Amino acid sequence: MQSPPPTPGPWGGNFVGPLLLLPLLLLLLPLYAVAEPDQSIRLRLQQIRLKGQPKLVTGLVFLPQPGELLLSTMRGEIVHYRIKRGIDTERLGSFRLPEQDYGSQCAVSLALDPDFETNSLLYASYCISLQTGRISRMRFSTNYGQVAKSARTVYEVGHPKAQLPFHNIGSIGFDPEGALWALVGEKQLYLPAQDLKTDLGSLIRIRPRREDPKGGYDPDPRNPFADREGASPNILAYGLRSPWMGVLDRRGFYWIGDVGEHKFEEVNLLREPGQNFGWPKAEGPCKKKCEGLTDPLIALPHALTGRYGRENPKRTAKPRSVYVGLEYPRMDEDPYGGRLADAILIGDFYAGWVRAIRIDDDGRIVSDHHLAHVAGPSAWAVGPDSYIYVVKLRQTESSRLFRMLPVPAEPLAR
Repeated sequence: MQSPPPTPGPWGGNFVGPLLLLPLLLLLLPLYAVAEPDQSIRLRLQQIRLKGQPKLVTGLVFLPQPGELLLSTMRGEIVHYRIKRGIDTERLGSFRLPEQDYGSQCAVSLALDPDFETNSLLYASYCISLQTGRISRMRFSTNYGQVAKSARTVYEVGHPKAQLPFHNIGSIGFDPEGALWALVGEKQLYLPAQDLKTDLGSLIRIRPRREDPKGGYDPDPRNPFADREGASPNILAYGLRSPWMGVLDRRGFYWIGDVGEHKFEEVNLLREPGQNFGWPKAEGPCKKKCEGLTDPLIALPHALTGRYGRENPKRTAKPRSVYVGLEYPRMDEDPYGGRLADAILIGDFYAGWVRAIRIDDDGRIVSDHHLAHVAGPSAWAVGPDSYIYVVKLRQTESSRLFRMLPVPAEPLAR
């Protein structure tokens, strides 16, 4: 006796075939879920009232002492604050960097030594002239008059032909091995960014001489050109124009916001030592003669007519200036409920949009969503309370410090 034909399934025909595919579909489902942008969180700004109303703030670091922080200004003043009673602050004191030369786009960046709690070393990058940028170390204390006197030059870079105080030293920080890294612009001279004999237009990695009474540094022996004759042993990557703000993430990847000239803003991802990001041979994705060049992870046309522009609630036609703000770490006490864990915050100084980006171990973007609108941000940090803090520069008025609080998200327009 012949068996009856199989009952047709919802796709028509035999239901057994699709049923056999179900395990495969279940395996693929997490991949699609990870790649879907996380739209579950938005942030709003809560202003922290700064005593004394500092102007032109470009640097922010939190100290180990509860609620204490340092702000640096483009005029070379370092101000010590304590946050108290939620949004109020106490101004504890200040000092000035030696030989600081104030100028447009000469931001002052700050970093604490990895052993700050025992050695009290504070590092600052700043300009000493139109031609030259410097990184100094100081021994921080509340004897503010002695801090500036303790300053020693760690590193200097520049060019005698530089005519404007642009494209200087940007973000500085430390890697897990204790090496100091710094983003260095090409002083608006173009060609040095492809010249391995100079540090201009590069990401450098050096070893400060912490105990040397004269300061100074040694090149990091891990650098890719440390043994190449005629090349700077300080260079970790090159081909950069104006790398203002960047971060080193938990994987050991460097995220570099490189401000473009006429066409593109770039977010570059350094995954291997020695990468060449192309400037001035290429701006944005390379189109020809691309051998040896690394394209940006994200290239944003200045017109900003795509998704980033559409999702920004306060669109603007002002000039563009991209940055990488910070990486939000995984932590037990997370006011954002884990929704920003391992995310990199990027944005545009003028357009104001801020986005949260996640990548996988191969450097591919798996999540990218609009987070907030912050016009004119100049410094970012995660505070001891696990909240994100941001400074708004406000060039003609006093700078402002904000704590970023989570708010319920509204669905994006499709």
